[in-house]
Amino acid sequence: MLSVSDARARILEIFVSVETANLSIAHLAGRVLASDITAKTDYPLFDNSSVDGFALQISDIAGAGHASPRTLMVTADIRAGTSSDIPIHSGQCAAS
Repeated sequence: MLSVSDARARILEIFVSVETANLSIAHLAGRVLASDITAKTDYPLFDNSSVDGFALQISDIAGAGHASPRTLMVTADIRAGTSSDIPIHSGQCAAS
């Protein structure tokens, strides 16, 4: 059995160092970064997900695994970064 250092040495013998280059974004396909990059700011400026789930009343799905499926009416679409004052009644839900 090889030691970790011997195995590492054998693996590194296979690789060849390459030169780094500064390229425009149009020429980056198939390339590998030579170092880490970081963004100057977060974008978007708030936590964002295209669909987090649904807001509903827990009583509408209690025992759902043991009963026939129940359909809930989507009455609101709460976009990321927003909120809603629309009440969610039994039998309703809001996409969020």
